Amino acid sequence: MTSIAFGSPSRYIQGPGELFRLPVHTRAFGVCVFAIIDDYFYEELSDELERRFEAEGMRFYSAPFRGEITKDVIQYFSERAESYDAVIIAGIGGGKTLDTAKAVAGDLGTFLAVVPTSASTDAPTSAMSVI
Repeated sequence: MTSIAFGSPSRYIQGPGELFRLPVHTRAFGVCVFAIIDDYFYEELSDELERRFEAEGMRFYSAPFRGEITKDVIQYFSERAESYDAVIIAGIGGGKTLDTAKAVAGDLGTFLAVVPTSASTDAPTSAMSVI
């Protein structure tokens, strides 16, 4: 007999403007989010998301992702998230950014929100991080 296993996100949300509804979608898991945001989008998104989280009575911290995913990078972001007492790690960006967020959430044992900005990556659908 052959066994088959299937893993998927507990929720999948898609639609115009849903990125800015991230506070609504993450509130059930906690009130403190640390987001790792692709450098390409960081300036555009970080301040707006912080305002939206604050409007919902939540705390939002973020840092830009640049470069490659390494064990040192994972440790750096894990330490930052831990210093904020984050209970949710959000990855916003492409595959390397999302893989980093997955690794940080796994390292800290926190909840994870994956927000892909590219349709060409399979990082949102994989439980693995490519390091």
